[in-house]
Amino acid sequence: MKKSTFKVLFLIRRNQVNKDGKCAIIIKITVDGEYERLNSTLSIEPDLWDAAASKAIGRSSKIAEFNKRIEDMRHVLKEHYYDLLNRHGYVTAEMVKNAFTGVTAKEESLVTL
Repeated sequence: MKKSTFKVLFLIRRNQVNKDGKCAIIIKITVDGEYERLNSTLSIEPDLWDAAASKAIGRSSKIAEFNKRIEDMRHVLKEHYYDLLNRHGYVTAEMVKNAFTGVTAKEESLVTL
């Protein structure tokens, strides 16, 4: 079995600033060079975002909670990736995206039952 590469990046959409002065955070899921993007529900001020670390800069409780939510999303995406890899033997970025957004459900067949 070939080893696949898996990466999750959180990017800020700097070209679209809302009326509060915040930018939306986008999640980029990459598996073997193929990627999918999806919008998260998070937004942050552009000057508080560290692109290299993919997290917010600061030590306030609000920033700590924001970074915790990002890490929770990253953890859930990794769990979906490993679950799909164990179940199917291969994974695509679209499969991880669909599992995260709830588009797919677990497959049940008569043979397993």
